[in-house]
Amino acid sequence: MKTFFLTLFLALPFCGLPASAADDQPMGRVTMIQGQAYVLSPNRTRRPLARNAQVHAGDILVTEEGTRMQVRMADTSVLGLHPDTELHLQAFAGASVSEPLRLRLVRGGFVTIAGVNPLRVESSLALIEGEGSAECFQDTQLYCAVYGGGLRLSNAEGELRLGVGANHDFAQVPTAGTAPIGLLSRPQELTGPDPGPSASSASSAVDSGGSLQGGAARSNVAPDRIPLENLPGFTEPEPIVVTPIKQ
Repeated sequence: MKTFFLTLFLALPFCGLPASAADDQPMGRVTMIQGQAYVLSPNRTRRPLARNAQVHAGDILVTEEGTRMQVRMADTSVLGLHPDTELHLQAFAGASVSEPLRLRLVRGGFVTIAGVNPLRVESSLALIEGEGSAECFQDTQLYCAVYGGGLRLSNAEGELRLGVGANHDFAQVPTAGTAPIGLLSRPQELTGPDPGPSASSASSAVDSGGSLQGGAARSNVAPDRIPLENLPGFTEPEPIVVTPIKQ
């Protein structure tokens, strides 16, 4: 099977620009859509999305049943939305590589292939932070998997690290009043590639001692390379040509 790897070749013209210039930039562009999706405004009106449509900070992205959508973000990350998903784009990423791509997951799921900026996703059950390629899904519970790099899940009850240097690649958060729980295999709610069982013991209890730095990665998927054809709904994205803003 031919394996496609994501090649990141988007220049970063936003660095060093005034805040007002960066704020005018789109947060991303729709590169693939199968089905019906739209931007939901604060007054609940709908703007249909199509291929090449731009999305901005403040947009609420919604996919209908059976729909998959892929967005190429300005920081070079690729964001794929599951069917029946509501995802809020909260902050523009690209003005500084230290600033995270800020999202809020209301329902449904997403797969992300890392770009320049770290990821920060709020949900009603836990905060998701990290760098790498991952998948999360939330209905009554939150499920996450790391396919490269590392994530940290945290809420008022505790935190759990996934991926490089940690004891688990998969996690579940049953309620906001329950600390994240490490899992030995990928939850069936997630649809991405299974990197194989964690090399931890049979315990699935919370492990908050994992580190995103120390130790070796257990996944058989390289931390910075993800086979795109194994990720749900992904196509090889086209390059984005961005014209720098003249100061």
